Amino acid sequence: MKVTITRISPGKSGVSEKTGNPWRKVGIQTNQHGEKYINGFANGTTDNWKVGDTVDIDVEEHSQYGLQFKMKKAAVSADDFVNLEQRVSMLEQAIKANGQSEATEQKILETLIEGTPIQGHANDPAIPDQVDEELGF
Repeated sequence: MKVTITRISPGKSGVSEKTGNPWRKVGIQTNQHGEKYINGFANGTTDNWKVGDTVDIDVEEHSQYGLQFKMKKAAVSADDFVNLEQRVSMLEQAIKANGQSEATEQKILETLIEGTPIQGHANDPAIPDQVDEELGF
């Protein structure tokens, strides 16, 4: 649903007991919902919102929490999927060109698929940050 923001208020913040990750909430009022606040989790996108912006969000009413919003999920296009297939193919070719044995190649691919951390990429939670000496990285 596209809504036009009329007011933005920072909400509570804390740390998840389950994951240990910090979280922040934000409340907005919109032309479409009048004086009712719509609350949701803050992120880099919501940090850039300004009064007057039109944003595309999913809004749901919860009996306990009132109106809640979630960011729209971006759809993956066929072109994006083809691009990913090409990138995986290039990675596979690079591994083979590096002279790795088939068993080592398989372990590298499984490591990448399973998301086991690889040293040097601590800023990306999807990329591992532990060393696997057997794989050479």
